[in-house]
Amino acid sequence: MTPRLSIRVKLALLVLAASSLAFVCVAAAVVFYEATTFRPRAQQQLERQATILSEVLRPSLDFADPDGAKRYLSTYRSATNQISVAAVYDAGGRLFAADRGDTIATPPASPGAKGVSFRANELALWRPIDRNDQVLGFLYLREDLPPLYERLPQYGIMAGAVFLALLVVAAVLVGGVQRQFLGPLASLVQTTGRIAKGDDYGAIRAPVMQDDELGQLAQSFNQMIAIVGGREAALRESEERLTRLSNAAFEGIVFSKDGRIADANERALQMLGYDLAEVAGRPVSDFVAPESKALVERNVRENFQGRYELACLRKDGSTFQIEAQARELFYESVPARVVVIRDISDRKRAEADHARLEVQLQQAQKMEAVGRLAGGVAHDFNNALTVILGQLEIVMARIDPADRMYPSLQAIERAGRHSADLTRQLLTFARRQTVLRKILDLNDTVAGMLKMLQRLIGEDIELEWRPGYELWRVKIDPAQVDQILANLCVNARDAIDGVGRVSIETTNMTVDAAFCAAHPGLSPGRFVTLSVSDDGRGIEPEVVEHIFEPFFTTKGVGEGTGLGLATVFGIVKQNDGYIAVDSQPGRGTTFRIFLPQSAEAAVTEVAASVVREVPKGRGETVLLVEDEAPVLELGEQMLQSLGYHVLTARTPHEAIRAVESRRGDIQLLVTDVVMPGMNGRELASRLLEFKPGLKCLYVSGYTADVIATRGVLDPGVNFLQKPFSMTDLAFRVRDALA
Repeated sequence: MTPRLSIRVKLALLVLAASSLAFVCVAAAVVFYEATTFRPRAQQQLERQATILSEVLRPSLDFADPDGAKRYLSTYRSATNQISVAAVYDAGGRLFAADRGDTIATPPASPGAKGVSFRANELALWRPIDRNDQVLGFLYLREDLPPLYERLPQYGIMAGAVFLALLVVAAVLVGGVQRQFLGPLASLVQTTGRIAKGDDYGAIRAPVMQDDELGQLAQSFNQMIAIVGGREAALRESEERLTRLSNAAFEGIVFSKDGRIADANERALQMLGYDLAEVAGRPVSDFVAPESKALVERNVRENFQGRYELACLRKDGSTFQIEAQARELFYESVPARVVVIRDISDRKRAEADHARLEVQLQQAQKMEAVGRLAGGVAHDFNNALTVILGQLEIVMARIDPADRMYPSLQAIERAGRHSADLTRQLLTFARRQTVLRKILDLNDTVAGMLKMLQRLIGEDIELEWRPGYELWRVKIDPAQVDQILANLCVNARDAIDGVGRVSIETTNMTVDAAFCAAHPGLSPGRFVTLSVSDDGRGIEPEVVEHIFEPFFTTKGVGEGTGLGLATVFGIVKQNDGYIAVDSQPGRGTTFRIFLPQSAEAAVTEVAASVVREVPKGRGETVLLVEDEAPVLELGEQMLQSLGYHVLTARTPHEAIRAVESRRGDIQLLVTDVVMPGMNGRELASRLLEFKPGLKCLYVSGYTADVIATRGVLDPGVNFLQKPFSMTDLAFRVRDALA
């Protein structure tokens, strides 16, 4: 170990060496002066030249003459040997003209900041070229400055001598400092470097090279390493334990300081879709959806520590719902905020689905209740209308049309027919209207209605027809298609003020699960769509929710019954279809109906061109069963007038007794469908046990799914809808007996 010298003595020696070096620096001051004054002079000269050159180049920019500008630049550069590059840019920053002589230097791609810059032996200047404060372009000049030895040859010898002296002094100083200071300090630096790299504290020690203050510093440093190493190991173990516990949590945990994320566990990072390095240091607000930012800012400002819900942003830009709870604490010895977050997206979706299903269930229950009410009312009302219209028909047949009472009877008949139409609409909505489905090509059906629909909507409204190509077949009652189009076109007409357009379109469409998810109530499959669109005033969102309810209307008193769209809704549901509405106020409305494709082959029917005469009876015996006495009496009168022998019964049990006593005399059973104690189909089955081969005709205003499923007649069933005329009864009886 070298003899001990104090740091003070060593510093005194260092000052002595520095004093010697200062003498040399004074000698170099002259050189420094020349060097520092040369650049300002060169800058002033270059700025004057740039001012003159700007005036010369301004016309070239005005008249977009790059060739002229290049000639000016070339002439200027040739006259000034030190200029290596001269360039002009237009007001948009694009290179307009440039000249760089034989040098390899190139002008910049775009203008830089205004002013002068120095780099090594190079002086560069940027200046805008303007007129009346309007920038026409930019001027760039770059000048190569001569080296210092060319400007100041008289100082060359002095500089060389100073340099040699400096080398000698530096060598002496470095040797002394290396031995006395740099050696021990270098050892300490090397030791601290190993600590910085994360080497094991137990294997790190600084060498003690001298018995002085530096040696004592090395010994103290070694003691500090031992203490810090023990604490570091304990801290590392604690942090690892905390990290394991944090990452094992089912909830996300986020630490923030001054509104920026400091740390987060794996669950939180999984929710957000980031790595820790991507979120560390970023503001918490970067991960909060815009609609929740105000809530989060208020809770942070008020130090709210309860639970609340908000929307967050994932890395892919999608949003998800979380439940958060925060509190203040110290993190790394500074105030921080820890937030525990839980992903509640699944719960929110389940709640939304539950609410939507509940609304749909309530709506379905309401519509079903109204349907049952409509069906019950229609049953009783049809019985009354049957008596009214039937007796009226008998009376009118006995009165001379010239009689003054005949017009009044006709008015009563019209009112009765209108009431019957309303009843049919109610039954259609309730899906209890009895129908006969056929395999149809909707294009043919719609095309056959176009003339009638045009008359219906009027000449001021254009009717556009866009048939689909190779349309699939559907199974539906053609009369129901007529009802759908008539009701939708009337609605479209009423929504248009003055001139407008109604469009009818058919297409094939395959519906998948994703589409069904956006249209609850629709099932996947192949459908034919029938769309009716208008460019009218549209429907308000709060009105759309009620448009299919019976008797709901936005029209004035006397302008509508409120059954049009309810009828359409009932027809669509009766045929296992789906109806969607797309409407915006002021932009029109589109009704799109989805009817399922039918796999059955179409049956070609030939329309009868000859009107058949009303068929008469041939003395056959008919058993008429009806629990309503007025309807029973009317039916008996009609059948007798048509030439049939009639037996009547008010209850199914009376009918059974009649057949048991007269098995061979009865050819046809005409029975109501809905009766107390036993329905018409059950009665027919019982009677067939006594009299096999007995023909049957069902008569009803409301089938109640006895002989039809949701209004669709079962195969082989003969049916007559109430109210009916004598002509209707005559043909149906003959068809049943045939």
